[in-house]
Amino acid sequence: TGPRTIAVVGLWERRPNWALADESHTHVESYPGGWAWSVPVSKTRRQVTVMLDPRRTEVGRGSRLPSTYQQELARTTMIGAMIERARPIGRPWARDASPYESEPAARGRVLAAGDAASFVDPLSSYGVKKALASAWLAAVVGHSVVGDATLEEPARRLFPTRERAMVAGLRRQLEQLSHEAELAHPTGFWGDRGGL
Repeated sequence: TGPRTIAVVGLWERRPNWALADESHTHVESYPGGWAWSVPVSKTRRQVTVMLDPRRTEVGRGSRLPSTYQQELARTTMIGAMIERARPIGRPWARDASPYESEPAARGRVLAAGDAASFVDPLSSYGVKKALASAWLAAVVGHSVVGDATLEEPARRLFPTRERAMVAGLRRQLEQLSHEAELAHPTGFWGDRGGL
């Protein structure tokens, strides 16, 4: 449920380097159409991604991905300046990055952990942490049941409750971030997400 997000990713190269204050940093920028980020791959290469709502772009209407990617990057300020003297390597590619929750997270004696249980919006930057915490909780449930079979039913009930609580907390953080971006960009992508 909620707004869809698609990640459109490209690889860029700039020689001899990117001339950034700290080239190891990830850079994130919101703009009216979504948000963009850049992460180093090597000293001369960076991945540059735009996160957008497929319903609001040509991508959602089956248009060419490279032209949409370039158009969205042109709407950015900081990221656009970063890639000004860089060259793209290959073609951009896209993946669905929409948040979801599997229901139920516990099916009999099977626990859906990590991204199989839920996926949080990448803007939270807690996806890996959430996946690891989910796997840790599943391990605690398994260990508890192996150690004491009478704990099986309460442990299986605990897992989805904690999984949902973790996702709800991250969703609240995302709502706050989205609301802040909505103040700068009140329509479009952020207007849809500001009141998640």
